[in-house]
Amino acid sequence: MADKPRKPGRPQGEGPGGARRGRPAAGRGQGAPRFSTGGGGFASVDEQLRMSLERGALRRRRARRHAGAGVGVPKAAKPEKRARQPQRLSPAEMEVAERLQKVMARAGVASRRHSEELIQAGRVTVNGRVVTELGTKVVAGRDIIEVDGRPLGQPEEKVYVMLNKPKGYVTTLFDPQGRPKVTDLLEGQVAERVYPVGRLDYDTEGLLLLTNDGDLANGLMHPARKVKKTYIAKVRGVPGPAKLKKLQEGIELEDGPTAPAEVKVLEVRAPNSATISLRIHEGRNRQVRRMFAAIGHEVIHLKRTTLGPLNLGDLPVGQWRPLTSEEVAALYKAAGLRLGGKPRAQRAARRRS
Repeated sequence: MADKPRKPGRPQGEGPGGARRGRPAAGRGQGAPRFSTGGGGFASVDEQLRMSLERGALRRRRARRHAGAGVGVPKAAKPEKRARQPQRLSPAEMEVAERLQKVMARAGVASRRHSEELIQAGRVTVNGRVVTELGTKVVAGRDIIEVDGRPLGQPEEKVYVMLNKPKGYVTTLFDPQGRPKVTDLLEGQVAERVYPVGRLDYDTEGLLLLTNDGDLANGLMHPARKVKKTYIAKVRGVPGPAKLKKLQEGIELEDGPTAPAEVKVLEVRAPNSATISLRIHEGRNRQVRRMFAAIGHEVIHLKRTTLGPLNLGDLPVGQWRPLTSEEVAALYKAAGLRLGGKPRAQRAARRRS
């Protein structure tokens, strides 16, 4: 086969630089080693070092030139990105908006749940406008809040009252049917606005705590605290051991199973009735009556005798009394709260002159 003709202008075996590959280029020292410059040619060690120093100097000059324009420096070092000193806020900016029912509870109007009832009933105005939305935010001390036309002022002195609720009274602050309220029993005797902690049915008697201490009320009613209450129920018929065991283990109701209860038979009048003590920590609507109905026994009479550490004792039906300092401290402990200062029982319920 004939040899391939060579390309003119480049000797065979030479690279782009004109030198033969792997051999020194013409005109250069034979003893000096050379390295590739990255551009297709070769450079000596001295030349390589010189070029490296020049490139480093060039990078430093570019960094100094660009530093004034904010180029090539970390963002944190840029003048416009530096952390600003906190500015002092004006009193208006320091005001914090809170939910309306929370402000009402702190001011002693009612518990948060009862405050929500007042809001939904249209009895609360904010800056002259009736408010029925539970998510309404207000700023205490700036917004004008009125309940039944009465302005919401500074938080009142804390009041703690134990009432022996009679039958025929409701434990809500507003009743569309116009039935008597438990607060009517205190009207004209307690200066502060108090509200019931929890509820008792219309036909149920017994111990009811009333206060304007929202923190204590919420703590006592919180399911996590499991504050126990004792009820004395007179039922029709006499439940047998199997039925009483169901109460102890928990009854399946339409809104879910109940927690285990402490059950004790106090009196039996066979075959007509039995009086049973039931101790639970839940507070569902008409729960005790529904529990006995689930085992086939109607409740004839129901009375609550204890609430946590409180005991009704011999307080007459329809009467009330202020709690002692020791009783208030015990309630705080049951609610998992710390008592800021020792309450003064003499001022627990102030009578109007």
